[in-house]
Amino acid sequence: MSIRDPDLFASLIRKISDSIFELIKKLNLDPNKITGYSFIIFVPLIFMSLLNNGIIYNTISFVLLSIYTIIDMLDGTFARNQNKESEYGKEIDANLDYLYLLIVMVALSINSFYFFESKILVFMCFISIIFQSINSYFGLSFKYKYSVNEYSGKKNIKKEKLSFSQQVLLNIVSPNRLPYSSFFTLRYYLFLGIIFNLKPFILIPFALFSFIRSIILFFVYHWLLKRDNANSELYKAFIDD
Repeated sequence: MSIRDPDLFASLIRKISDSIFELIKKLNLDPNKITGYSFIIFVPLIFMSLLNNGIIYNTISFVLLSIYTIIDMLDGTFARNQNKESEYGKEIDANLDYLYLLIVMVALSINSFYFFESKILVFMCFISIIFQSINSYFGLSFKYKYSVNEYSGKKNIKKEKLSFSQQVLLNIVSPNRLPYSSFFTLRYYLFLGIIFNLKPFILIPFALFSFIRSIILFFVYHWLLKRDNANSELYKAFIDD
């Protein structure tokens, strides 16, 4: 079963993971074990590589992040194609994704303090962690109450044509198109920071856009959706009848 991703980067990663799945699908691997083992093996290595700068460590970071991203999507491919999807598995995946983001931001914070002795960059790291935590809280609220998930292709959103403002708000809540995911998700900042050897500095724009997203999520959830106002156009855009 294939999922279409409006995000070109996610689409590329999914095609790679689908190709790998076709090669190893007969192994009948447990998706939860794929998730757990990949986290245990790759995340500590990613953490260590992000602590250092230079072309060698940046190359190592790039390769490790790419492999981990592909495997992170591969476990979902196994679950869907082998009918092994479960709430338990989704919870493990979501929690490990959140922990992975925290570990990455801590590594970048240590890097910025050690190499640049910049308290501002360390402060921006903690700002990023705070607002990313807030965004994760709202993400879970949207997921369990409105079936809106941050992963592309899994959103219970109406298909009819939406207004521009509705599309903007929907993509901020669930950043699944490239212009939005490039602003509101860490992976794009991280890859650009590695390529241009500016890893710690990506925390500044990421913290800013995380703050903006938190404000918008608060507004959408508490003022437009939590009221369950059936006459609200935004509410109608989120919720299927």
